[in-house]
Order: sequence, then structure tokens, then C-alpha cells
Amino acid sequence: MISMGREHPEARPDDAIEPVVNAVWIGASLDDLHAACLRSFVLAGHRMVLHCYDIPRNIPPGVETVDASKLMSRDRIVYYKSNGSPSLFSNLYRLKILEAGLGLYVDCDVFCIRPIPKQDYIFGYQTSDELNGAVLKLPAGSKTLSEMLKITEDPYYILPWLNRSKVRRHRIRKLIGLPIHISNYGWGKLGPEAITYFAREAGTLHHAAPIDVFYPVSHHQVALLVDPHLSLADIGTPRTLCIHLFDHALSRWMKGRAIPASSPIGQMLEHCGLPQAAGM
Repeated sequence: MISMGREHPEARPDDAIEPVVNAVWIGASLDDLHAACLRSFVLAGHRMVLHCYDIPRNIPPGVETVDASKLMSRDRIVYYKSNGSPSLFSNLYRLKILEAGLGLYVDCDVFCIRPIPKQDYIFGYQTSDELNGAVLKLPAGSKTLSEMLKITEDPYYILPWLNRSKVRRHRIRKLIGLPIHISNYGWGKLGPEAITYFAREAGTLHHAAPIDVFYPVSHHQVALLVDPHLSLADIGTPRTLCIHLFDHALSRWMKGRAIPASSPIGQMLEHCGLPQAAGM
């Protein structure tokens, strides 16, 4: 059975949980779903800090904002060429948050079910053999983070886990002055694939939480999140701390459909005191 939040909403964080949770947003306004996700961490007792270049509309109560340009200048914002998504930039920006020792990072589509215990390493499996970085904390001086930070320093970074022919092609292009920009990589290359590769190389996979802790619903199962016949208790386990909503997959599936009030997401919105979203 899943019970959300703390007994006393917005209580001051204690030493047993992550004191600060960070997220980054690129855009003019938060929709209700993302606002609910940010609000859920406040209700769980965390200090929620949203990094942004322009303060967006619809920031929920209790969420603080900070100027993102303190960590990365605005001109470094980069989008996937395939779909124009700024999630590529968030993959880079989260690493700068960790490098600065600011605390835990979460994507804006991660909903907090329970307070997250304070730990040096926080990340989890999304499948039996792949991690996800939607909930991520690594020690500032760790090998895992140090290697990943190289991606933020080189816009033409060559992913070492690509097959030999692709690595060779990238190297030749770079050598002759025609490098391939990281924005050309496919979805997930600098997210799940990167954290999985570098954690494995650094020998830190043993820190990964089981699938049900952060990713009880896969991106192939997002329809469960808006099923009017299911509740939050049906899609998590007693170990579930957060639920990643995979908003890119969810929005494609929803296509403007209304979110049923009785569905898991409907319950999330109600818990956070936000109106039922008309759709995505």
C-alpha cells in the first residue's frame, strides 16, 4: 500500500532525508503535472529548488527558484536535433548540479511518494540491466561523475560504448574538423545509456536501487498512470519512493485526453492541491 508524503506536510527536512532536491526547467510555464511533481517533494519534507533561466508560470507553493546561469550559461542550452527536446540539456545540467555538491537531482516528471533517505549515491534501475538518471545523486569527486562530466566539457564528445565502426567514424570526423555534435545522438544516449555505462565502468552499480524504488512503471506502461480503475497503490510497492512519469511517452499516449480523477495521476494532482489537468 502506498501512502504519500509526511504526516506533517512541508515540515522542515531532517537529517535522515535528502535536505535539498534540485530540478531544472526550460520553458515559459510549468503544466499542472510537472507542478504537482515539484510540489510532491515539498510535501514530503524536502527543500525543492528549481533551476531556471526565466522564472516559469505556475510554480507551486514551497518551490524555490535559482538562476541556472550560475552553473551553465544560457548560450549552452542545447536541444536534440531529432525532436527539439531540451532533455538533452537537462542530461548535462544535472551533472553540474552534482559537481557543485548541491544535492539530489530529479527530473520534473518525477513524483515523490515518500521522503528520500539521505545517501551518497542515489540512482536506480529502470529495467533489469539499465539504469535511469531521472533521480540522481553522485559524490562530487566520484569516478562515475568525473567521467560523465567530460560530456559537459566537449560538445563533440564521442560516446565510448558505441560500436567500433561508429567510434571510428566519429574520430575521423573530429580529426578532419567535421565533428559530430552531441545533439545528433539519439534519445537516451546521454541519459540511461550514459549513467549505466559509467556506473558499470566505475564499479558503482551495486549502489543502484531496485526497479520498483524509482521506476515501478516503465515507459511502455504509461497508460497505467491514467487508468481510472487503478490507484497509486496498484502501481507501486512498499519500497517505492518516487514514480517517474516518462512525460515524453505519456504525452504521446494522452494526445490531449483528460486525466481521470480516479487514476493514479489524478490522485497525484489531488494530493498536491492542483486542479485536474485537461490533458497533456
